[in-house]
Amino acid sequence: MATSTKSRTAKVLVQKGKARSVITAFVPTKVGSREVAALNEVLINKIIKDLTGCPCLSGAVDVIFRDDLAKSINIDLASGQIG
Repeated sequence: MATSTKSRTAKVLVQKGKARSVITAFVPTKVGSREVAALNEVLINKIIKDLTGCPCLSGAVDVIFRDDLAKSINIDLASGQIG
């Protein structure tokens, strides 16, 4: 019997600054511990390591978690239409 699993993704925005960088992670609602662990693995060992040279925050990166991904609205800037 085939089971269907709904894809759950997080959207991560990286704003690199001269003195401080900001990472904003938009996550789906009701994130479980396995999902948080998977997100942290990418944030720490890939994104933050690329920004700072080591997998530590060292005061140079702010990480913001937001759970309002479902409420995001895309706007076509050329036409002004909501997509």
